[in-house]
Amino acid sequence: MHAILLCWVLRYVFIISILFLLAAFFIPETLMRLFTNDTILIDYGIKYLKVIGLSYNFSGVLQVLQGILKNCGYAGRCTMWCFAVPLGCIAAFVFKLPVMMVYFVLNLDELVKLPAVFKYYKQYKWLKNLTEMEN
Repeated sequence: MHAILLCWVLRYVFIISILFLLAAFFIPETLMRLFTNDTILIDYGIKYLKVIGLSYNFSGVLQVLQGILKNCGYAGRCTMWCFAVPLGCIAAFVFKLPVMMVYFVLNLDELVKLPAVFKYYKQYKWLKNLTEMEN
């Protein structure tokens, strides 16, 4: 039962993520105009929406998986401190990249932790833990 529900949730998250990605790339100005009429802010927002749109697919799916697989939280902490933070510091302070690129680098940890979380999910050990908690 839980595995079926998880599959449905992951499908919906993936579909919503794809829709957001398409909207961020094809109608970013419309999305920004929902929140402001300031043209300078809209120009900045369009650039950021494109960066966020690329990472939203991975982070959406990972948030669902990590929310369910709470004991797999080590993947998030480990990749954040061993991958995202050091690379973000290098991008910002060594290469002096623009803020938007540093933000993109900080989100690359989603790609790094995806295999670990997905591998744990495919082992179905979490399913046993969920059913034990119900009884």
